[in-house]
Amino acid sequence: MARESLTQEQLDFLDNCQVKFANRYTDEDPDYQKVFDTGIPTPPIVSPWYSRNRFNDRRGGQGGSNYNRNNRREYNSSDNNYKRYRN
Repeated sequence: MARESLTQEQLDFLDNCQVKFANRYTDEDPDYQKVFDTGIPTPPIVSPWYSRNRFNDRRGGQGGSNYNRNNRREYNSSDNNYKRYRN
């Protein structure tokens, strides 16, 4: 936006903002320096840390499941588009 197309009120506001925020986020800005000098806090360390089972499936590698990868579903269709799938 060119300065020529602004009204006098808009020009005054723009000049006021330029003066007010000229030193923002610099060494001369006391609020910024206060935050900057505080630094980054160290992250909290939780010890001991134990993560829970991601899938919560309670299988545990023991039996008790009827899943058998050799017994896959066979597709039977009237138009024979599906073929029997085996390993």
